[in-house]
Amino acid sequence: MSHSRDDTERVGSASQAWLTIVSGNKDCDTARSERAALTDTLFADVSEYQVPVDDSYPYQVLSIRVSDGTYQDHNFSANYAWMRGALDSGRMTFGIVYTYVRPNWSDNADTVRSMIDAGGGLHLEPC
Repeated sequence: MSHSRDDTERVGSASQAWLTIVSGNKDCDTARSERAALTDTLFADVSEYQVPVDDSYPYQVLSIRVSDGTYQDHNFSANYAWMRGALDSGRMTFGIVYTYVRPNWSDNADTVRSMIDAGGGLHLEPC
């Protein structure tokens, strides 16, 4: 999908952090802008150094590590599956998947891509 300057919409107010939405679907952008009134967001950053996330998780946002360079986080599969289910059920607003990029960035990107694909692919938000 390609993006043009017209596809970018900013929502927010002076008292809120700006949220930039980039999409080719204006209907989705409108739905997202209606939910963009959050002023504070609490979330956890979870990796293999914590227990896998479960239904006791209290927040609407979750950040999970996929890898560190080409090192694959051992709990990513379980955390990503839980995150996808929580997003599908409406329990969560959005999820963050992150990696630590190392000098072998191309191999790092391949690792991220393969792990997300193995977990069901990118989770695309239905409007």
